[in-house]
Amino acid sequence: MTRSRAHIILLTLTTLNFKKLGVATLTATIKGLIEAILFSYHRISVVLLSALHGLLLDLVIYILGKRDIAFYLGCGIASLVM
Repeated sequence: MTRSRAHIILLTLTTLNFKKLGVATLTATIKGLIEAILFSYHRISVVLLSALHGLLLDLVIYILGKRDIAFYLGCGIASLVM
């Protein structure tokens, strides 16, 4: 659970830095691929779960706009998925 929350913070920082739609999804998918190749025995489920985290964060930011509350809610919602 702790790794998942740290992963969401990484996605948020990346999204704040690049300010484009889809950055969180792309970053999460690449992170999931790297984790699946190097560390995890779960393989494809790690990639899908990471992509879902990024997609949820992007979706909340898209709906609410690029305000602070969108990032807070996006992180909270994405971290609930496990």
